Amino acid sequence: MASRIIIITGKKDSGKTSTLKRIIREQKSLGKTVGGIISEARGKGSDRVSYYAVDILTGEKMLLATTEKIETNITFGRFFFSEKGIKFARNTLKKTEGSDIVVIDELGPLECMEEGFLDEALDLVKQYDGELILVIREECLNNIMEKLKLVTGEDRVKIITPDSVRKC
Repeated sequence: MASRIIIITGKKDSGKTSTLKRIIREQKSLGKTVGGIISEARGKGSDRVSYYAVDILTGEKMLLATTEKIETNITFGRFFFSEKGIKFARNTLKKTEGSDIVVIDELGPLECMEEGFLDEALDLVKQYDGELILVIREECLNNIMEKLKLVTGEDRVKIITPDSVRKC
């Protein structure tokens, strides 16, 4: 079971991933090993056209979602999700052994529909004994916490927002 879980939550485009990147830099500067995935967007705000899953340990990237029509069974809003990209991210999350910290950026609408990285997140919550950092969209927070069997106020669970981190 993850000994400590930090959840970064906020609305779409609120700075969740930027906050996460800052935390990763700080932890690496302290000598910690950080594994997992981070979502890298192409475009800004409503002009975003794609997301790449990035393996934090290796820097390897794979297309995760795009507004261009691709052959897939997984869609949400205007995005088509690459099944190959999701598989890449899932495999990345399965090979985080030895990392002091494991990151999942982000859990959102797909995971609410029991797609995406939900199974890997659940496995990490149950079995990983290090620090886990989860980025979860605000509108999905309660749903995903319920699916991961996490309780607000539980000692090992800390929920932060980009705004709360900026004030520190």
